[in-house]
Amino acid sequence: MNELDEALSGYLVALAAKILKCEQADIEWESDIDEYGFESMEVNQYCADLNKFFSIKLTPVVFLEVNSLQGLSEYLKKHHFNNLETALL
Repeated sequence: MNELDEALSGYLVALAAKILKCEQADIEWESDIDEYGFESMEVNQYCADLNKFFSIKLTPVVFLEVNSLQGLSEYLKKHHFNNLETALL
């Protein structure tokens, strides 16, 4: 895992734990995000926080396309790589 991958995974897990009010250790990187307890309000908040931090315009619809935080990470790297580098490195 390279520096960007480590920083991104750490941020995505920490943000999920914050929104869901749980421990980061409770968030499984490859598990289906529905298993964490993400409801529409949490998805909207997660999306808004990602948009603010990375200066992107992600919509909650993306969560229908990806099924895990790992999948979200791949999506973000594919579509918003420069924003990720700027924010995380």
